[in-house]
Amino acid sequence: MSPTSRRSLLHTVGVAVATLAGCLGGTSVDPPAAATAESTPSTATTAKSDPTTTTRQPSGPTMPEPTRPRGEPISTREAYVDGEEYTYLPEENAVEYVSAYRHTNHEAVENGSAPEREPVYDTVPFERWGRVRCASVAASTVAETTADRLGHAELDASVGITSRGGVPTVTVARTITYDRQGNRVSATDVPFEDLVAAAPRWVETTVSLAGREYETTVPVWVRAFEQRQQ
Repeated sequence: MSPTSRRSLLHTVGVAVATLAGCLGGTSVDPPAAATAESTPSTATTAKSDPTTTTRQPSGPTMPEPTRPRGEPISTREAYVDGEEYTYLPEENAVEYVSAYRHTNHEAVENGSAPEREPVYDTVPFERWGRVRCASVAASTVAETTADRLGHAELDASVGITSRGGVPTVTVARTITYDRQGNRVSATDVPFEDLVAAAPRWVETTVSLAGREYETTVPVWVRAFEQRQQ
């Protein structure tokens, strides 16, 4: 299917704050919980790990604990064109999408012909689609915003989606890599405290499809972790 039509708008937002339950790292000040709502418009994105490395939890006094960033919160919005990457099914209040592709000419390929494939469709409830799409959009926006605040063209840190207490969460990670002998071979250039200062504390996110909207508040965390090459 054709690429998603995206219209993103970033701006800082002033939101009344409250304690966000279900997150690690002690007491924190956050926007009101349950900021999820569906009006008249999710597919979890999991960061893929490098197969040549193994990860380990931070250890020792030099590794900071997961921390809520101090940067100004932001908001973002993305509109999807119905019938392109996603199709809204009003009878089911669900979203249809391509979950995989399957080859249809295996024997011909073995004989040297070009492979042919057809899409395999699946559906997901609209609310779940919205929740996961919001997390994905928020992650991209956090990466762009944090890099811009640091004065960088691209962010030298990994940004992914995790779950804390069942709540989709954006995580900005500073990574240190060691070789098999335990020697440090690389590390994120940006200091941990700079990431904490620059990353937005949360993202008010809205996605829409076929005139329906889903909005939620996605919290952000900054963490450091180590990985060892195999």
